[in-house]
Amino acid sequence: PEKIIQLCQPETLPSDFHVVLEGLTQRGLRVIAVGHRTLQVAFHKIDRIERDEVECGLTFAGLIAMENMLKPETTPVITTLREAAIRTVMITGDNLLTAMSVARGCGMVALDDQIIIMKTEVLTSSPDLDHKYSEKTSLLASHTPKAFAVHYSLLDAGGVDDSRSSRRTEDCGSEKKRNQDFKARMDANFHLVIEGSSFHVVQNDFPDVYQKLLVKGTVFARMAPDQKAQLVTDLQTLGYGVCMCGDGANDCGALKAAHVGISLSEAEASVASPFTSKVPN
Repeated sequence: PEKIIQLCQPETLPSDFHVVLEGLTQRGLRVIAVGHRTLQVAFHKIDRIERDEVECGLTFAGLIAMENMLKPETTPVITTLREAAIRTVMITGDNLLTAMSVARGCGMVALDDQIIIMKTEVLTSSPDLDHKYSEKTSLLASHTPKAFAVHYSLLDAGGVDDSRSSRRTEDCGSEKKRNQDFKARMDANFHLVIEGSSFHVVQNDFPDVYQKLLVKGTVFARMAPDQKAQLVTDLQTLGYGVCMCGDGANDCGALKAAHVGISLSEAEASVASPFTSKVPN
């Protein structure tokens, strides 16, 4: 949906689009956004049109929500792994809130666990750059001509903390206190969650933060196939023995990179995986 709205004419988008989308994803639904456009071109010329010429100026048509129910075997397996002190991580191409709903539903994340969203932002380089922080806390990486900030925000049962979009300039004293308060939260039982776009920045520009993410990250959403494989490889560098389960073509790289790759399907993923489950669940 986030991609489709960028291709649609702004005036065709409902004012409550983001509210409705967030509500659907929080319920664990997979959401597809639909847009349309009438092409004024002869049929025999359609195959010669560039994609960018077609995918623009769309009229927003609506959202399609689909429920992908947890399989009966999922929660007991996650429980068994947790009781054996085996860490479980979700790497998915789905929306972050959809992924979090599934993680909570299967017991990968307990209802009383702290969930912290890690998100990056591109900042314009300026003299007062060091004073720009998010409400919770931020880390900055200065580059020329851009700088990146890593922002943290809490995710509760109702969604993202309202302070997620707050920005303000503060003196060093209040900034230090805020970092201390946030560190206290980080010392508690918590899970880090992140999307692929931010994962790329953290991996390349915040090596210390990336190490923390590798150890405490539980949900990696909107991840591209190469990012899935990279995450598996980087977890291995920390000494983890990594088993990867997947069922689609997007999982092939990660299945090959893992110490043990298990395909849950006899389709594309089984080609790259040394093991294939006889039961596709």
